[in-house]
Order: sequence, then structure tokens, then C-alpha cells
Amino acid sequence: MSNVKKVWLETLTSEAILVFPSLREPDRFDKYSCTLAFEDNKETEQTIKDLFSMIGKALRSEPNFNYDSRAAKMSLRAYKSTADAEETAKAGGYYHGIRVADVDKLSEYGDFEGVAYTIKFNSKNPIPIVDGSKRQLNELPDSEYRDLVYSGCRVRAAVTPYVYNVNGTKGCKLYISILGYVGKGTKMVKDKADKMAGLLGSSILSGGSDTNMGYGDSPDIAEVKSAFNSASPAALDDISMLYGVDKASDIDNLSGSDLEAVASILAEA
Repeated sequence: MSNVKKVWLETLTSEAILVFPSLREPDRFDKYSCTLAFEDNKETEQTIKDLFSMIGKALRSEPNFNYDSRAAKMSLRAYKSTADAEETAKAGGYYHGIRVADVDKLSEYGDFEGVAYTIKFNSKNPIPIVDGSKRQLNELPDSEYRDLVYSGCRVRAAVTPYVYNVNGTKGCKLYISILGYVGKGTKMVKDKADKMAGLLGSSILSGGSDTNMGYGDSPDIAEVKSAFNSASPAALDDISMLYGVDKASDIDNLSGSDLEAVASILAEA
């Protein structure tokens, strides 16, 4: 059983690096998405504190979440890995999307020296981005838009929480209400960006794996179901939130790119 509830709270982040933006056109999962990479400074630390304070308030709004338990409070820290998130959840904590950046790996693939945290965001709708004069950048001609909005430009974000309970897996997803464009930054080289896809926190950061679990262009539904039944809670969480798949039988309703996308997520789980 799945239950998702928006909590009317909002936090304005400090300045961050925009990574893999699919703001006005969907990514290969037919979702709009981006990642924010936060550098190691006092402003970032305050942002992380503010975000966890907001997450705590959101979780507290759900009586059956038992927020005041010690285990629940333990989850209000940045995860170092998916395994770390799962261990926290098993101990009674909750999932969220704030990750400690692997600085060594990030530095190998782009100009991200000093990045401390990363957060991946998804949306069913285009993610608005405005500049200082309140100009809607998503409405600009393509050439002008791409000159301003790319992996490496700098932004701030207004972030809103959703709490969820998916088959007993509980957590809080963060969504962007709007991005504020700060200015240009060092562009990431495309092939380096592709290599970084798996390093910024989520298995679905840039559309997952191209292997499609070895199924080629047409994943076998029975094998996808089997993989679903043995997948990690974090992968099931992503699939439920993105595609509304809460149980293996829901996969029968998928086709085309959605089926391939779910197979791809499971391949990396």
C-alpha cells in the first residue's frame, strides 16, 4: 500500500552547482530531474541543518511514523551510501535523498573539488528556473537556454518535502518548487558527466544503466518481476515514487520506456 503526502513546508538552499538538468524536457525516464551539488562551506552546513529540520517537521506530521524514537532521529543525517541508508531504515529510521559526496570520485570526473553533499530531485512536471529579474529561463529559445542552463551553472532552490509510506517503507522525498539562477560556472565535459552519473547519490541519477538487465530492447516481464521481488528497499522506493509500482503485479501495466526504466533501476539495485 502506498501513501504520499505533501507537507507545506519550504526551505531555500544556499548556492549549489546544478548537475544533469532535465528541467524543461524529460530525461530518458520521462521524468524531469536534476541534482544539486553543495560545496563544503558554512552556508552549505546551514542549508543541510535547515533541510533536516524541515524533514523532521514533515515526519512529525505523521503520527504513525514514531518520529521521536531514537532510531528515527538517527536518520536525520546525510547517508554515505545506499547501504548506509538501508541499515538506518532497518534500525527504524527513514529514507531521504541527502548524500555525502564521494569527493575523491567526483574529482576524477569533473570540476567538483570541495563538494560536500549531493541531492537528487525528480518531478512529474517541468522544474521552473528564474533569474534575478524573474525571467522564466525555461521559456527562452533553445540556444539561449543552453548557454545559461547546463551541468556546472550555479543555482539556489526552494525545496518542499513529501512524506511517504510505501509497503511499510517510510521516508521523506524532497522536491524543488523553483530554482533561482545565480550564474554561470565551469561546464562539465559530457563524457565526464556520464561517468559521474552513478556517483552522486542515486541509482537513477542519469537514467540508470544501459544494460537493461541483459534483456536488450525488450525486457522480459517475468524476469523484471523476479528482480523486483528481491530488490533493495531503496530501489523499490525509487520505483514506487517514479512509476507507481508498489508490487510485482503492477509491472504488467508497464510498457515501452517505463518498463525499460524500471528494469534499468533493478539492474543497479
